[in-house]
Amino acid sequence: MINAYLIHFTKLKDRLPSAKKALETIGLSTEVVTCWDGDALMMDALINNVNLQLWLEQTTKIAPILLQNAGYNASIFGGIFYGGLSVVEILKVIPNWMHPRPLGRGELSVILKHYYSLSRIAQGQDSHGLIAEDDIVLKTDSKKLFTKSLAELIECDGDYLDLAGGCKLRPSDLQGTRNITLVSPASTRTNACYIVSRRLAKLFVESYFPFVHPIDWHLLYLLSLHDVHKCYWCNEEVFIHGSESGKFTSWRSA
Repeated sequence: MINAYLIHFTKLKDRLPSAKKALETIGLSTEVVTCWDGDALMMDALINNVNLQLWLEQTTKIAPILLQNAGYNASIFGGIFYGGLSVVEILKVIPNWMHPRPLGRGELSVILKHYYSLSRIAQGQDSHGLIAEDDIVLKTDSKKLFTKSLAELIECDGDYLDLAGGCKLRPSDLQGTRNITLVSPASTRTNACYIVSRRLAKLFVESYFPFVHPIDWHLLYLLSLHDVHKCYWCNEEVFIHGSESGKFTSWRSA
């Protein structure tokens, strides 16, 4: 059985018991990751600045997926990132939410906790590991769905599996009786809970820095950077994403 890493902001202590129980119920040994809490970070230089050029370079690789997921017809943006336009010209065309900005303390905290968790998986003995954030919510059939989905991922020799969904994104090509569907190009949903192979975790860790985006965009960038072909989403999610369902307030509001 694989190990799990539960990313937790200690200020939101009410979340921890239910999240731990959710992972224990599906049979996983869990390490709670509390290092690098946002309110303890002493990284003002990183918090207050943004690398404009790096932001645009990394956004170039993930822009089509970001725009598609947001409901845009990505083709209308053509080759704006590749056509020799200046930074000023690019910023006039892309939506405001894609504009470069510094990451907040909470965003830095989460991205560092994911890095720690990925490093543990990369250096471990298991073929895969699970990373969850502390707003996952157990379902009555979570254990059954998890067991089925993990077995299918291993059978497919898969590298990434989104378990908790989010953003109202669903697989577009359901595959028979399987509960996992291949997603191409490889893409994240919300990173509330996912399984990653040891080999992919190793690639992620070795190319993790420097980062400029929030965790979901950053992992999307890494999937694109390594041209991952074995990325899957669950058709029926193993867990409920608590922040999206309304059970929890997003940590961004904490």
